[in-house]
Amino acid sequence: SFSLLLFKLGKIVSLLKTAKKENYNGTVIYKLQNSNQAFSFLNYIFIGDKNQDFEVILKHELIHKTKLHSLDLLCMELFKVVFWFNPLLYVFQNKLAEVHEFEADATSVIHDKKKYYETIINQVFQVENIAFTNNFFNQSLIKKRIVMLHKSKSKKMGMLKYATVIPVLLVSVMLFSTKAVA
Repeated sequence: SFSLLLFKLGKIVSLLKTAKKENYNGTVIYKLQNSNQAFSFLNYIFIGDKNQDFEVILKHELIHKTKLHSLDLLCMELFKVVFWFNPLLYVFQNKLAEVHEFEADATSVIHDKKKYYETIINQVFQVENIAFTNNFFNQSLIKKRIVMLHKSKSKKMGMLKYATVIPVLLVSVMLFSTKAVA
């Protein structure tokens, strides 16, 4: 698991070296040549030069960047290095990535829902997925993202669910990681 984490970090470093660095209205963007990828990692935003609706995608990725979503996913990767045998960590990481996408979508869609829907639907969905990046295009999430954009918001219920999941996750990690001594 640790070697996989190093491999993923190496891919990010490689992209930082090969991508064209551009300044767009005060935001540094790494343009990926001949690519339709779009994702963020920590303070870095990567957007392929083949993407349409650049500003919509940039707004979405800026939300991931400002809310430090990739830091959450990076912490999950570190948990997976230590507790690689716990299947709940893998499920939780996927659900956490979904929540990040829903949150970024909800904030991004405020100004022009129709344009945002078109951007999601019209993109080509052949994107390499690096687990601890926030990927704008994820084919399995598209339907869920559109459904979530139509749902009414309930912050209190969402916070309650989030507050319940963390203790359950911690207890499950402790249960799976304890060793019985006879």
